[in-house]
Amino acid sequence: MSSRRARSRIIQRAEASEPARAALRVDERDGAVTFEVRVTPRASREAVRGLRGEALDVALTSPPVEGAANLALRKLLARELGVAAGAVSLIRGERGRVKLVRVEGVTADSVRALVSQAGGGVPTA
Repeated sequence: MSSRRARSRIIQRAEASEPARAALRVDERDGAVTFEVRVTPRASREAVRGLRGEALDVALTSPPVEGAANLALRKLLARELGVAAGAVSLIRGERGRVKLVRVEGVTADSVRALVSQAGGGVPTA
């Protein structure tokens, strides 16, 4: 094996071993925040699990049928962020796993603190 190929493999291994720095993008505007959520329906328990890429990773026990998972997501986020369920709305992704969520009455720091409590990633802007 040539030394060039050996160096290339060493670099690839080093890059693979470094943890990826994920960050939740939170947009704060007009007294509300928007951020992406990745939902896992039919989980064994409901929980905010941290980050998955640039989205908040949430497990829900509800099935993705007739809006049950969306309602469960709204209730879970409202409870975790200390707002009414009506303050949480889905902007995009009603039928998909990745959703864009808007929460009124909280700050971007509150959402980042939620990520920190879940222990899943680097809570940065």
